[in-house]
Amino acid sequence: MTSTNTEKSRFSKYPSPITLRLSQNEIDRLDGMVSGSSRSAYIRKQIFGENAEKRKYRPKTPKTDDVAISQILAMLGASRIGNNLNQLAKAANSGALMADDEVIAQIEEAYAFHLAIRSMLMEALGLKAESNDQHSSDQ
Repeated sequence: MTSTNTEKSRFSKYPSPITLRLSQNEIDRLDGMVSGSSRSAYIRKQIFGENAEKRKYRPKTPKTDDVAISQILAMLGASRIGNNLNQLAKAANSGALMADDEVIAQIEEAYAFHLAIRSMLMEALGLKAESNDQHSSDQ
């Protein structure tokens, strides 16, 4: 069974591109007519007029916020603060570290705060955070 381009495009995520061969002179003329938009947008507008669908695109460079958030998340992971707080809480709860209930509560609160920050940073980047309950897995 042979399939046509229309059948393929119905099932694929992205439709097939249309290729148009132009001479260098024609490309130069087209670029002169484009005036601030892409070649594709200009050609689409010429064919479909004002009813042309707007194309969705993903920026090629990450937003400044994404870069900053990624750097903060990397620093948070490299600092091992969460792991250290978790180990302090375990030691305090097991009696290996002399600490009263208030100190233990403060350590656990700081650890929970660390996990919340990490989770918010990952969510801001569109990533899925791992399980927040690391008390039983870290040692």
